[in-house]
Amino acid sequence: MKWIIITSVGLFLLFLAYTSWSTSKTPGPKYKTLEKDGNFEIRLYEPVFEARTSTANQWQDGSSQGFRVLANYIFGGNETGQQISMTTPVKTTVQNDSMVMAFSMPPNISPDNAPKPSSSKIQFQMVPERKVVAITFRGFANQADMEKKEKQLRSWMEKRGIAATGQAEYLRYNPPYQLVGRRNEVVIPIQ
Repeated sequence: MKWIIITSVGLFLLFLAYTSWSTSKTPGPKYKTLEKDGNFEIRLYEPVFEARTSTANQWQDGSSQGFRVLANYIFGGNETGQQISMTTPVKTTVQNDSMVMAFSMPPNISPDNAPKPSSSKIQFQMVPERKVVAITFRGFANQADMEKKEKQLRSWMEKRGIAATGQAEYLRYNPPYQLVGRRNEVVIPIQ
């Protein structure tokens, strides 16, 4: 019995370590940190090509619906059946009564060679180089957590005299089965 418990705990710890390691190796948009102040950063992002979808529902329902549409596209739901590598983070933006979710495309996918989606719910957008402020935090993030961190970020911006040029974006970096080492961010575009 003791052997079974020790083996089970060991396998569980290996699973936790593997999921944390594999997520850290998943590519995402490139940026340079211009300034760091605790959990706050000012960053300069390189241009990124995104696949996006919009849902009528917000947060949990909207996130699930949006994720399914985008995941279907990268897992072969396109005119060529091409599989596209997953990237991080999953970006969501709330706009009135809808939620926009976006996956950044890996470097080998561009506006010139992106396969046409099977779903009319997917649009593409090239996001130009931009400067943002960011706050990073750990754990499982829900709507209340993201809104709380957005308020903290906006308060930090106000103290520093930094003006926003766009709305907040909520970034989630980890799959739902990753229990430790989770990373979330709120970013806001600035001048």
